[in-house]
Amino acid sequence: MIRRLILAGIIGLICVNGNTQTALKDTIVDCNYDFEFYQAWFKNYYSDSSDLNATQKKQVVQLIDSSIQLVNVVYYGYDKKIHKGQLLINKWHSKSIKAIFDELLAIRFPIHSVKPICFFEFKDEVSMAANNTSVFDYRPQVNSTKLSKHATGSAIDINPIQNPYISSKTTTPAMARVNEPTGRIRVSDDPGKKAIAIFAKYGWTWGGNWKTLKDYMHFQK
Repeated sequence: MIRRLILAGIIGLICVNGNTQTALKDTIVDCNYDFEFYQAWFKNYYSDSSDLNATQKKQVVQLIDSSIQLVNVVYYGYDKKIHKGQLLINKWHSKSIKAIFDELLAIRFPIHSVKPICFFEFKDEVSMAANNTSVFDYRPQVNSTKLSKHATGSAIDINPIQNPYISSKTTTPAMARVNEPTGRIRVSDDPGKKAIAIFAKYGWTWGGNWKTLKDYMHFQK
């Protein structure tokens, strides 16, 4: 109840194409396109990709058409201002990710930017270098040929610069700044600990709890 009252005090509701979305006065808009815009962009890119075989191209196009949804989210930025971002996510997780972002906003957990991977040449390393938060990205796991959870829109990476992937072989992104507290997700940091608990509340697991490696930016369901 308290969280609802806090959000109600700062969030207004707007209706776009029949869908209710959260919006705030003086919101900084990261991006603001409809699903059809992204649907065409992603399908064209993956259909022409030399990195995918014919079967994979068919699979990803079918996935985009049947299972991927656009979710508008409002978040507290590194600049201490309110932003609107967009996520492409599996439709089975859209409700929970919306609730998670509402709770992250309520505690003012800072996020650097929230834009789909298409704005970063469809390259994970480019998105990470920009400290961008994203979900859907049809790609394999790091150092593997097995598809990532991102490939089905079932994982999100948050603030990669402060929350890198660390294994015995690599640290990604290479320009990670793990000592910067803003936007960092660790159980030893109170804001990060709260963020982990919020994701867990909705059934998302955290890569920072993995044993053989740590993927601090990563939550999946």
